[in-house]
Amino acid sequence: MNPNSALAPLLLLAQIYIVIILFGAAGRRWSGWKRDAARGAVLLFEASVFIAYVGNFSYRFRLDAAGSFRPLLGAISLVYLAASAAILALCLILRPIRKHLDSPTDPGRRRALDLAGSALLCSPVAAISYGSL
Repeated sequence: MNPNSALAPLLLLAQIYIVIILFGAAGRRWSGWKRDAARGAVLLFEASVFIAYVGNFSYRFRLDAAGSFRPLLGAISLVYLAASAAILALCLILRPIRKHLDSPTDPGRRRALDLAGSALLCSPVAAISYGSL
């Protein structure tokens, strides 16, 4: 895939959103130098993925001989970018469903549903017993 293709901006936007999420998580979890170290590690990782991705398609970064690891690093970075964008899209799609499922339940309604389920499971036994009498 060429970095100038239509998919490249979507992958870039997904990575920006992931970095924002990770920066927020680092800010909530740590403070001081630990927060800065976590954010620096995120930026270093994203920069290395970007360099591997762009370096695979650009002949300006030709620092290697034939048979080197450059195509492998480019493929690994492309797989990471595609997988992280797909997982992010899935999480964003499932977020409203998860919020709905995490809502508090009414104990009376829960009890009524349990009784209805038990009655449904017992109905074949009751029908067979009635038929045999």
